[in-house]
Amino acid sequence: PEEILGQDFKKFSVEGHDFGVGQVSSMSDEELREIGERLSIAMEEALDKERVDMIFFVLTNILTETSLVMCTGDKAQTLLAEAFPDAGMQKDAAGKETYRVLPGVVSRKKQFLPALVEAIQH
Repeated sequence: PEEILGQDFKKFSVEGHDFGVGQVSSMSDEELREIGERLSIAMEEALDKERVDMIFFVLTNILTETSLVMCTGDKAQTLLAEAFPDAGMQKDAAGKETYRVLPGVVSRKKQFLPALVEAIQH
Protein backbone atom coordinates (compact mmCIF):
# COMPACT_ATOMS: atom_id res chain seq x y z
CA PRO A 1 0.00 0.00 0.00
CA GLU A 2 2.79 2.46 0.81
CA GLU A 3 4.34 1.77 -2.59
CA ILE A 4 1.04 2.42 -4.38
CA LEU A 5 0.49 5.59 -2.38
CA GLY A 6 3.94 6.92 -3.16
CA GLN A 7 3.89 5.95 -6.84
CA ASP A 8 2.11 9.03 -8.14
CA PHE A 9 1.84 11.25 -5.05
CA LYS A 10 2.31 15.01 -5.14
CA LYS A 11 2.22 17.55 -2.33
CA PHE A 12 0.58 20.98 -2.53
CA SER A 13 0.25 24.01 -0.29
CA VAL A 14 -2.67 26.40 -0.76
CA GLU A 15 -3.50 29.18 1.69
CA GLY A 16 -1.97 27.41 4.68
CA HIS A 17 -3.36 23.98 3.80
CA ASP A 18 -0.74 21.35 3.07
CA PHE A 19 -2.15 18.31 1.31
CA GLY A 20 -1.14 15.43 -0.88
CA VAL A 21 -2.90 13.91 -3.86
CA GLY A 22 -2.21 10.49 -5.31
CA GLN A 23 -3.77 8.74 -8.26
CA VAL A 24 -3.92 5.29 -9.74
CA SER A 25 -5.75 4.19 -12.88
CA SER A 26 -7.23 0.86 -13.89
CA MET A 27 -9.83 -0.61 -16.21
CA SER A 28 -11.47 -2.55 -13.36
CA ASP A 29 -13.69 -1.25 -10.56
CA GLU A 30 -12.92 -4.40 -8.58
CA GLU A 31 -9.17 -3.76 -8.77
CA LEU A 32 -9.64 -0.13 -7.77
CA ARG A 33 -11.71 -1.12 -4.72
CA GLU A 34 -9.08 -3.67 -3.67
CA ILE A 35 -6.40 -0.98 -3.94
CA GLY A 36 -8.59 1.44 -1.98
CA GLU A 37 -9.12 -1.02 0.85
CA ARG A 38 -5.37 -1.55 1.16
CA LEU A 39 -4.64 2.19 1.05
CA SER A 40 -6.82 3.43 3.89
CA ILE A 41 -4.35 2.56 6.68
CA ALA A 42 -1.35 3.71 4.62
CA MET A 43 -3.06 7.07 4.02
CA GLU A 44 -3.49 7.62 7.77
CA GLU A 45 0.17 6.81 8.41
CA ALA A 46 1.30 9.04 5.52
CA LEU A 47 -0.23 12.17 7.10
CA ASP A 48 2.65 12.40 9.59
CA LYS A 49 5.29 10.95 7.31
CA GLU A 50 4.54 13.41 4.48
CA ARG A 51 3.84 16.30 6.88
CA VAL A 52 0.48 17.17 5.33
CA ASP A 53 -2.91 18.00 6.83
CA MET A 54 -4.94 16.01 4.32
CA ILE A 55 -4.46 13.28 1.75
CA PHE A 56 -6.71 12.62 -1.22
CA PHE A 57 -6.34 9.52 -3.35
CA VAL A 58 -8.04 9.32 -6.74
CA LEU A 59 -8.86 5.83 -8.07
CA THR A 60 -9.71 6.28 -11.75
CA ASN A 61 -11.49 3.80 -13.99
CA ILE A 62 -10.28 4.79 -17.45
CA LEU A 63 -12.98 2.75 -19.20
CA THR A 64 -15.94 4.39 -17.44
CA GLU A 65 -14.16 7.76 -17.02
CA THR A 66 -15.14 7.82 -13.35
CA SER A 67 -13.00 8.37 -10.28
CA LEU A 68 -13.53 7.22 -6.72
CA VAL A 69 -11.86 9.52 -4.23
CA MET A 70 -10.73 8.57 -0.73
CA CYS A 71 -9.46 11.10 1.76
CA THR A 72 -8.09 11.42 5.26
CA GLY A 73 -7.17 14.25 7.60
CA ASP A 74 -8.97 17.08 9.34
CA LYS A 75 -11.45 18.82 7.08
CA ALA A 76 -10.67 16.52 4.11
CA GLN A 77 -14.23 15.14 3.81
CA THR A 78 -15.73 18.62 4.18
CA LEU A 79 -13.39 20.11 1.60
CA LEU A 80 -14.06 17.28 -0.84
CA ALA A 81 -17.82 17.76 -0.42
CA GLU A 82 -17.43 21.50 -1.08
CA ALA A 83 -15.27 20.89 -4.16
CA PHE A 84 -17.68 18.31 -5.60
CA PRO A 85 -21.13 19.00 -4.12
CA ASP A 86 -22.98 16.82 -6.63
CA ALA A 87 -20.80 13.74 -6.10
CA GLY A 88 -22.38 10.67 -4.61
CA MET A 89 -20.93 8.31 -2.04
CA GLN A 90 -20.12 4.63 -2.34
CA LYS A 91 -19.47 2.11 0.40
CA ASP A 92 -16.48 -0.13 0.94
CA ALA A 93 -16.71 -3.90 1.52
CA ALA A 94 -17.55 -3.30 5.20
CA GLY A 95 -20.46 -1.03 4.29
CA LYS A 96 -18.76 2.19 5.38
CA GLU A 97 -19.20 5.22 3.11
CA THR A 98 -15.63 5.61 1.90
CA TYR A 99 -15.57 6.82 -1.68
CA ARG A 100 -16.86 10.01 -3.24
CA VAL A 101 -17.83 9.21 -6.85
CA LEU A 102 -16.76 11.70 -9.51
CA PRO A 103 -18.21 10.84 -12.93
CA GLY A 104 -16.23 12.37 -15.79
CA VAL A 105 -13.23 13.23 -13.59
CA VAL A 106 -10.08 11.50 -14.82
CA SER A 107 -7.39 14.19 -14.56
CA ARG A 108 -5.88 15.17 -11.24
CA LYS A 109 -4.21 18.21 -12.78
CA LYS A 110 -7.03 19.55 -14.98
CA GLN A 111 -10.17 18.49 -13.10
CA PHE A 112 -9.55 17.40 -9.51
CA LEU A 113 -7.03 19.97 -8.26
CA PRO A 114 -8.72 23.09 -9.66
CA ALA A 115 -11.99 22.20 -7.89
CA LEU A 116 -10.16 21.43 -4.64
CA VAL A 117 -8.14 24.66 -4.76
CA GLU A 118 -11.29 26.69 -5.45
CA ALA A 119 -13.00 25.11 -2.42
CA ILE A 120 -10.00 26.00 -0.23
CA GLN A 121 -10.01 29.59 -1.45
CA HIS A 122 -13.71 30.14 -0.66
